[in-house]
Amino acid sequence: MTETSAIFAYLGRKHNLCGSTEEARIRNDMIYSVTTSNRSAFVSMCYNKEHEKMKGPFLESLGGRLEKYSQSLGKHDFFGGSELVYADLCVYDLLDIWNQFEPGCVEKHDNLKAYLARIEAIPSIKKFLESEAGMKKGPFNNKIAQWGN
Repeated sequence: MTETSAIFAYLGRKHNLCGSTEEARIRNDMIYSVTTSNRSAFVSMCYNKEHEKMKGPFLESLGGRLEKYSQSLGKHDFFGGSELVYADLCVYDLLDIWNQFEPGCVEKHDNLKAYLARIEAIPSIKKFLESEAGMKKGPFNNKIAQWGN
């Protein structure tokens, strides 16, 4: 199997992380798509030789990107509503990376901070994060990247 989206969808179906209601499935699909676009924009900046020039505009847009996630999450526990969906794992990963790129960027959004803590409290994720591999942050990109290598 190839292609990130196909792999995520397959694993989501296999582990019941696609949403059990139509609303949860729609939210999962939308948030996964938005997160893929946000990750692509971020990774493009990280690999660009003009990284330092691109960093400022990216940081200017970061607050708006975070605000959209915050609004979309609202008062829900997860982006699938009350249930974890695979898009949540993608969002968690991206927010964690952004928070390392721009420390404290998530702090203005109480619901996102609580969301990150909620994901980290999932027993299997907590176990991984407490392991030697889970404590290691990065690299996020290949060695040729300007950031996160």
